[in-house]
This record gives sequence, C-alpha cells and structure tokens, in this order.
Amino acid sequence: MAEFQESMPATPPPVSAEETVAAPAAALFALLADPARHPEIDGWTNVAAPVDPAPIAGVGDAFRMDLAHGVRVECVVHRFERDRVIAWEPGRLGEPPSGQLWTWELEPLSEESTRVRLTYDGTRIAPDQEKRLARARAVTPERLAGSIRRLGAAS
Repeated sequence: MAEFQESMPATPPPVSAEETVAAPAAALFALLADPARHPEIDGWTNVAAPVDPAPIAGVGDAFRMDLAHGVRVECVVHRFERDRVIAWEPGRLGEPPSGQLWTWELEPLSEESTRVRLTYDGTRIAPDQEKRLARARAVTPERLAGSIRRLGAAS
C-alpha cells in the first residue's frame, strides 16, 4: 500500500501583518529609511549592526547589514515612496539576490496614527535554496506583527 505524503509548496506564499501605530507616517518612514535604526525594529533579533548607516534615498540604493549569526548582507531597495512604501531585498554579499522581499506600507489615518502593513514575500527564492526556504516558511503574521510593534515603540 502506497503511503500518501503531502508535499510542501516549493516556495511559501507571501505573508503579511497589519497594525495601527500611534505615530505619524513620516516619523515611521524616517525610521525605516535609516539602516542604523534597523536593529531596533527587527522582530527576529537577526540584524546585529548596520555597516552603511546613511539613510536610504531611493530605489536602487543598497545598504549592508551584519546579521547576528556572522553573515553580512546587502539589501537593495526595490520600492521607495516617501512616507508611504519602502521595500528591500536582502542577499549575501557577493551572491545573487535572495528572492526575498520585505515591504513596509504606511497609510496615514490621522496626524498621529498610521496603519502599517509589513509583507514578507519569499516566492522568488530559488528551489535549490532549502535552508532559505525553511526560514521563509517560518515567517508568520505574528512575527511580522512583532516587528510592527517594535517599529511603533522605536518611533
């Protein structure tokens, strides 16, 4: 008798979380566009230190970060709409892009309140990147919401 085995999808679907933060969108965006502040908002405590602490100015900018487990990554900015959207793709220095996209969307609700959506999209991770795929499958809305709460606390 053959045993039925459910297989995992090759790549996990995008995952999002959304919360309202008691801070103006401009202040939140300034924090997100400042790599020196990223360790404060990382809900995984994976980001150890920025290598390039200069603020992000637009699409195509790149900034490097040292991760807690000793790896240096370079993040390339894919979207940049001041006070509204910022997205970047990390990748190990000297290697092809990772296929992971982190997108922060800010929707002002009032002068002092912003709806924040954080989306992790790992759908472009190469099928042969099993370790990266396993980490991508571990991203949950709850963990993303933790990063949003940390953003609010840091603002």
